[in-house]
Amino acid sequence: MTLAAIAPIVESTGEIVESNGDLTMETLTTYVRAKVGSDAAQIERQMILQELTADHPRLAELDAQIKEAAAVVASIEAQAATAFSDDVRRSVAAPISLEAGFLRITWGKAPDRWVQKIKPAEIAKRDPVLAEVLGILCVVGDPPKPRFTLRPEKLTT
Repeated sequence: MTLAAIAPIVESTGEIVESNGDLTMETLTTYVRAKVGSDAAQIERQMILQELTADHPRLAELDAQIKEAAAVVASIEAQAATAFSDDVRRSVAAPISLEAGFLRITWGKAPDRWVQKIKPAEIAKRDPVLAEVLGILCVVGDPPKPRFTLRPEKLTT
């Protein structure tokens, strides 16, 4: 049985769409088994690693060291974030840098954001000549990759 026999549809219209027939129910079943098997193996792997490292003498010491260092780093980064007010950074309109030999801190430029109250499609609809002058045209991009959603409640093994 091919995927086309399952009748893939355009959700918004209910239109049936023909596929190239490469995907079969066997292929889809194989995908589900591989995906679930991979997820289960990763969970089991993580559990084994936790068991192996649970009683390691240096592990708790390293975890404490990492936690302490992360707290210091976060605290200093928070201080640096408030070194210049937002108003000062907006008025400079450029990145600000501090050179400390072994360290450089850069406060980025506040981003510019242009706002348009009328959508380009609406401008093109109302005034095609203006849309052409402004360079407004509709370009359709590549469709996204398919999204797989496992639905365990519908699995019959």
